[in-house]
Amino acid sequence: MANISWKDFLTATGLLVAAYYIGALAYYYSKELKTFFARLPFSAAGNIKYGDKATHTSQIKNQKQGSGELEELNLLATEIQQMLRQASGEELVRQEIIASLQSIIRKYQNIRDTPTLAMLHAFIEAETKKFCSISLTAEEIKMLWDG
Repeated sequence: MANISWKDFLTATGLLVAAYYIGALAYYYSKELKTFFARLPFSAAGNIKYGDKATHTSQIKNQKQGSGELEELNLLATEIQQMLRQASGEELVRQEIIASLQSIIRKYQNIRDTPTLAMLHAFIEAETKKFCSISLTAEEIKMLWDG
């Protein structure tokens, strides 16, 4: 015990506290971090040259063409989540929330006939429960596409 200096002790304690708070932030804000990192530009090889705007732009266009459906699904999910967060703060009633969801989904009609639709329906169901304490039935969620 006599071999440990105060400097070593404080350094080790500081590193442990920093690691604890980084872990806590990662745990509590994992969805936001995933969304943030998913939006960062990168290529499949990971070699974007940030100084070369033409290369960067062409790589982004290639990514969009390859993952257009998933990107659009991600945009829809983000927009739905933002609306539900706002709705929970404003305490909107069930019909107002459904109408808001319909107006958002109306912009993404090309996702309607994709294999990811079931996943999106589960997401909508879970997020409305989470943010607004509302349970939407499967029929109500299907009707969102018709509104």
